[in-house]
Amino acid sequence: MNRPKVKIGGTEYELVLTTAATKEINDKFGGLSKLGDSISGSEGIEAACWLVALLANQGIRRRNLFSQTKEPELTAEAVEILTTPAELPDLTMACVDAIKMDSQRLVESEEELGSKN
Repeated sequence: MNRPKVKIGGTEYELVLTTAATKEINDKFGGLSKLGDSISGSEGIEAACWLVALLANQGIRRRNLFSQTKEPELTAEAVEILTTPAELPDLTMACVDAIKMDSQRLVESEEELGSKN
């Protein structure tokens, strides 16, 4: 499975939507369904940078867990400083791709349940 990746400040980051990230999105935005409104709204740049950092950090945390390394995590501020506004649409689309990839089974399950009722 080819995971979505982004390059920030010359470093490539794998984007992963984990259960922990989903909980953080729920706490900040009220759920995945409301995330899109936040990214395209007046606070879009801040929300997009936060999301990029969140999903990139899930990949970092996984590597750190499995390889016992101590790779530093990204902050939303670092994403803001290391990227340009022209890069944000591609970064946001990579996040959308990661969210779709990692929540695909959940969506399929909901559709299957709906067709059985």
